[in-house]
Amino acid sequence: MPIQLFTDVGPLANNVYVVYDEPSNAALLVDPAMQSEPVWDFIQERGLRLEHIINTHGHFDHTANNAYFKERAPAARLMYHPDDQAIIDNLVSTGQRFGLKATPSPPADAHLQDGLTIAVGAIELTVAHTPGHTPGGCTLLLGGVAITGDTLFQNSVGRCDLPGGSMARLLDSIRARLLVLPDETLVCPGHGATSDIGAEKEHNPFLNEATLRKMGLL
Repeated sequence: MPIQLFTDVGPLANNVYVVYDEPSNAALLVDPAMQSEPVWDFIQERGLRLEHIINTHGHFDHTANNAYFKERAPAARLMYHPDDQAIIDNLVSTGQRFGLKATPSPPADAHLQDGLTIAVGAIELTVAHTPGHTPGGCTLLLGGVAITGDTLFQNSVGRCDLPGGSMARLLDSIRARLLVLPDETLVCPGHGATSDIGAEKEHNPFLNEATLRKMGLL
């Protein structure tokens, strides 16, 4: 089950993922960030057929190149959770507030929902709705891997001070949907280094109740 990770993509150092099935050459792209155009070169060089463009959530740094990839692969299904539609509608203006230029996103071809299964050739990904960083934040689960977007990072969690964010909801999502996964599950976040569920249980301060109380988050 090949997963290609592109790190430090764009001005906000995003992670971009391509999941692909070698026998069929079917591919799925996760979170096309600003300056992710070289990912298309990878797709072309490998002879892959892009079938899905997935946004784990609606923030502009994860959706800025939706239009770029959709233009090059019109048949690919652009998918995100409907609860993040308002965030995606404000993609350009949000980017401008950060001093960055973004292109409006095309509309979704289909929506993510909790429990939805997405096929990439013989590979199946399952969507887990993990709100908190944004109302429509989602994690993609496949074969011992969790692509978490900005829900869970190595030793951290997503910020919750932007519109629609909720620390309580985020922590509930992580406990209910991610910490129940096997400890060896690889955590592939939207920024930074990979980790695993066992390491986050042991070392992530945001998952420690006593630490959260000291931080005034509980």
